[in-house]
Amino acid sequence: MKKVILYIAVSLDGYIADNQGSVGWIKGHDDTVELEDTFSPFFSNVDTVVMGRKTFDQIVTSLSCDQWPYTGATTYVLTHHNETNDTEQIRFKNMDVCQLVEELRQGVGKNIWICGGAEIAGRLIGKNMIDTYHLAVIPVILGSGVRLFGSSAPKTRLTLVETKKYNGIVEVIYEIANSDVVIRNMNKDDIEQVMQIWLATNVQAHDFIAETYWKGQFENVKKLIPASEVYVCEKSNKIVGFIGLSENYIAGIFVASNFQSYGIGKRLLDYAKGLKPELYLHVYQKNIRAVKFYQRENFVIESETVDGTGEKEFLMKTL
Repeated sequence: MKKVILYIAVSLDGYIADNQGSVGWIKGHDDTVELEDTFSPFFSNVDTVVMGRKTFDQIVTSLSCDQWPYTGATTYVLTHHNETNDTEQIRFKNMDVCQLVEELRQGVGKNIWICGGAEIAGRLIGKNMIDTYHLAVIPVILGSGVRLFGSSAPKTRLTLVETKKYNGIVEVIYEIANSDVVIRNMNKDDIEQVMQIWLATNVQAHDFIAETYWKGQFENVKKLIPASEVYVCEKSNKIVGFIGLSENYIAGIFVASNFQSYGIGKRLLDYAKGLKPELYLHVYQKNIRAVKFYQRENFVIESETVDGTGEKEFLMKTL
């Protein structure tokens, strides 16, 4: 089943558009500082976009007039008219959004992004169909406008899985609070799922190293893993990530592509921190995303080495 994610910018007082329907206020507190790109890693794990007709019109008439910005994903536009001008990437639907999303989530693939607007989001929120809330809180108070959460939103318990701040903007990621995420010891029946995640993650994260290198290491790693200290993260009875340890050394943290950026890696790391007083690891210098992740988790760079591939690595340790 695919994950449904509401990823949207919101003012400090809870609005997603001002009284004119404008989103020109979505910016950091310092106009001279370029915003950090957190959208690209998010969108890389999306293959389906759902939006209302007003949001679609705003995109094609003012936000991105020259080209459609969400190539690589199928976009469903909810409309009250029986439109027939579908394209390969964009499909218009005159139907209930909850019914559409329920049908889409039964498929296989990457995540479903609920792009907007307020009516679409509100219907799904009201039916408790959002799995993950990924909100970018903008440093502005609008006072009035289009609210994200209406009075009909049900009480919903959430679990905070990640925060990120840059240029006055705070991104928060919450998941519906439930008990379907567990971390446990790996057993012998897990090896195939674990190895597929190991290979896919290495190829994706280390595009500066030939894919043939990782495929060449596959069988050797498969033999070594069962004898190692490995903990898997399981969600709804499916393995979505794992961490490998050797004493206080982190051999690696690996998360399935469609669960990246949603706190799985942090949960695994926090679990390891609870087991070991100190931790250290190697991370490729070119894997900037991973370096920043460990720095946010209070790891510092101790030294620099070169591994067998000829690539530079940082040795990082906990403070």
